[in-house]
Amino acid sequence: MLQRVIFKGTAFQKCLTIFTLILLTLNANSAFSQTGAIEGFIIDKKTNETLIGASVTIDGSTKGTVSNVDGLYRINGILPGKHFLSVSFMGYLPQIIEQIVIEPDKTTQVNVLLDAQDVSIDELVVSAKKRTNTEATMLSAMKASIVVTSSISNQQIQRSQDRDASEVIRRVPGITIIGDRFIIVRGLNQRYNNVWLNNAATPSSETDVKAFSFDVIPSSLIDNILIFKTSAPEYPADFTGGFVKITTKNMPENNFISIDYATSYRSGTTFNDFYRYKGGKTDWLGFDDGTRDLPKGFPMDLENTTNPTTIDNFSKAFNKNWVASLIKAKPDQRIGITFGKKFKIDKLLIGSTTSIGYSNSMDFNPIDNNSFNSYNVIDDEPVYKFKYNDNQYTNSVKVNALSNWSFNINKNNVIEIRNLFNQNAFTRTVLRSGYDGYSQNSIRSYEYRFMSRTTYSGQIGGKHALNEGMTKIDWNLGYSIANRQEPDRKVLQTTLNEATGNYQLALPFAANPKQAGRLYLDNKEHILSNGLNVENKINIFHLPPTIKVGYYAEYRSRRFNARNIGYIKGVNYNPTNDELSLPFDQLFIDENFDYANGITIDERTNKSDSYSASNTQMAGYMGLNLPFSINLNFYGGVRAEYNKMLLSSYLPGVETPIDVDNHGVRFFPSANLSYNISQKSLLRFAYGQTINRPEFREIAPFIFYDFNDAAGYSGNPDLKDATVNNFDIRFERYPSSTETFSLAVFYKSFNNPIEMIYVDAGSGLQYSFNNAKAAKSMGLELELRKSFENTQLFKNFSVVLNASLISSKVIFPNDQKAKEKERPMFGQSPYIINAGIYYQNPNNGWMVSVLYNVIGKRIIVVGQRQQDSNDNIPDIYEMPNNLIDITISKKIGKFEIKAGIKDLLNEKNKYQQTFSLYNAAQNTHYERTLSSKEYKRGTVYTLGVSLKF
Repeated sequence: MLQRVIFKGTAFQKCLTIFTLILLTLNANSAFSQTGAIEGFIIDKKTNETLIGASVTIDGSTKGTVSNVDGLYRINGILPGKHFLSVSFMGYLPQIIEQIVIEPDKTTQVNVLLDAQDVSIDELVVSAKKRTNTEATMLSAMKASIVVTSSISNQQIQRSQDRDASEVIRRVPGITIIGDRFIIVRGLNQRYNNVWLNNAATPSSETDVKAFSFDVIPSSLIDNILIFKTSAPEYPADFTGGFVKITTKNMPENNFISIDYATSYRSGTTFNDFYRYKGGKTDWLGFDDGTRDLPKGFPMDLENTTNPTTIDNFSKAFNKNWVASLIKAKPDQRIGITFGKKFKIDKLLIGSTTSIGYSNSMDFNPIDNNSFNSYNVIDDEPVYKFKYNDNQYTNSVKVNALSNWSFNINKNNVIEIRNLFNQNAFTRTVLRSGYDGYSQNSIRSYEYRFMSRTTYSGQIGGKHALNEGMTKIDWNLGYSIANRQEPDRKVLQTTLNEATGNYQLALPFAANPKQAGRLYLDNKEHILSNGLNVENKINIFHLPPTIKVGYYAEYRSRRFNARNIGYIKGVNYNPTNDELSLPFDQLFIDENFDYANGITIDERTNKSDSYSASNTQMAGYMGLNLPFSINLNFYGGVRAEYNKMLLSSYLPGVETPIDVDNHGVRFFPSANLSYNISQKSLLRFAYGQTINRPEFREIAPFIFYDFNDAAGYSGNPDLKDATVNNFDIRFERYPSSTETFSLAVFYKSFNNPIEMIYVDAGSGLQYSFNNAKAAKSMGLELELRKSFENTQLFKNFSVVLNASLISSKVIFPNDQKAKEKERPMFGQSPYIINAGIYYQNPNNGWMVSVLYNVIGKRIIVVGQRQQDSNDNIPDIYEMPNNLIDITISKKIGKFEIKAGIKDLLNEKNKYQQTFSLYNAAQNTHYERTLSSKEYKRGTVYTLGVSLKF
């Protein structure tokens, strides 16, 4: 069944056929090569550290090289046969390796151990910084890692047209992006991931869910991304899918200045009609200039204001931006300037990387937006809660700045300061038309929305080595903020008067965010963190064990406020049909505002519309790395976490105060065992216990109306922590420094997993959160990186392929099994495929990449089961969507020109529900699949130029 789903689409079949033909062609032509290669590491025999700058030559030839900053050497183009390898390095005894067999089209692996010479040298200083941004370095780090790790380097990022971290990270094995911003690891929902920026936690950029918005970090500022998929004592326990660590650029290799500019054309948007409502003068910078603020002197609670004249004055004082202007959408623009500098003050080496970037884009999406009641079996037709056609116009702005500094006091002491600032915003106009099943009317609605996000992450930390490198210490102090503001979000709804044929404004009797409402939202989140890690080798065996100890402390606070303000009928006002049919800019004028006989302002802000929350975490850990032999290594330990979550709010409707106080100490064991089958292959076994705690918003009772989904979202104060047991087995093979193959099997057992569920609210569509009893997930994960550098014809080609196949199942309590249908976990995809073909020619500067991505369907909302299956509200699934991106670039001296196509196929994004039905009269069982949402994002064509000097 799964196989049929994966290969159903003709687009995917074409892509797979082309992809397979290319691979077959590459393999077929590899026979033309008549040379081989040799590679390996140069290692200090005593300390087991790699050596930088060692000379490596093939005796009797002109071929040779030096080991790089990772101690790695490689020599290509060696004729088949037996050869002598000569290795030398200052301060070490030279060594000759005899009778090395070189075979055609193969790479021979030879690691060389050098003995230090017993001589005296007055002073020898070798200064080099380990590179962390190359593909070879990242693969080397993955191989040496004591846990299961996936990664992507800056070198690989440069081969694509990815603009920010959300686009970059989708190239990592087992990773998927939703909403262009949030990640899914191994098919699990974003809530199961933990994201750190450098060495500190990131604040959530969303008020509703646990999610770091990856689109706030431009790709040009990323040094590397590591995703840890198994537990270790030093990693936070609150992750089950992946612990993601993004490292931004710091110490530059050389002084440089880089200027980047790109423009993009979006199919269906650029140069077409585009509606945008009037905002402030600083919208283009990503923040509001005060245009959308509440009027000056507006009371903290309008409900307590009873003077009619005062209320009328406030009614007139709001901005009157009611109409969207029609313009032509401009091409997207993106510009960035980055410069790096490295200099010395006496013996202090200082390096800095600074960057400023700006982007502005326009995007139009026509959306079919539907919601269903139980299906009408008799007439064989759906019963709509609503059936809307939305035209969504979004203008997005991103401003970013980075300033990172590194102070290398000496080879044993480094201090780093990192700063990242982002100001992101969008201005959105939505024009909606369709049928509303609640009122059984044809409606037209309008949303004018501005949302800005301000994020900052500042860190200072240090790395220190003592006792000739036997003891390593690193520490970090961090402060982060994430502010989100939505001032003056206006929603207007009109209904069709069938008698007149006009659409009339729906003026409620009390402020309503769905009808003539002005909603003000403000969310502020702060994080203070501090961590210390100590690693000490105990020199008691030939292979010394290592003890790791450390602590991490974090305080996170959030304050959320919402004000529900809107227009209503005055106490004696009985408007005519003609009045309610007026254009909004003619209806909402000063002459029509009258507390008794006109339109007036009203506020219905409840105590439950605000909450304050905090989370305090104190963690300590101890780990032991125990190499039993050169081939067998164990690393394990335990992490203890004290966590205290506090939240103060009120229950909606009854206004009963509620205080949530969840606290306690938990212990999280983990174990990782690795066995080196050979120098190129290893086998890993891992176990770890993790936790998934509710987010602030998920336990806050506040009900938020989302116009885009036409639904309300509320929290559940009774949510429990979810605990998970994780098991992994993984085989890894590294044929060369740029190649890898891995195959992993994983199993996860969940207790109390948190899910988003459908709530029967009666008056409208509503979602909330709940704990399922238990669930389990198991999967197979494949990763392949293959280069063809030993084939003469295709030496500039490489291939990346990663895929995951996953099966999950929710376990229900006994009293629910009768009516519940077996289903996958919320947010769990059954498969993920990422593939890429790369061409890079260093001689002529051409680079081409073709990238492919698809994910299996997944539940985004859990439905509602009834005793009669015909009354069920089915789960909502996000359906698979094939994505193909193409990038072509050419370097010409200091210039680089890059062109790209993003989402070449431009398939529909679909969300579907399948009704399983029984017609008693005909005694037949059948299914009906309906789309709750459909839209196309459009293909994006980009042309850019970079200048680096």
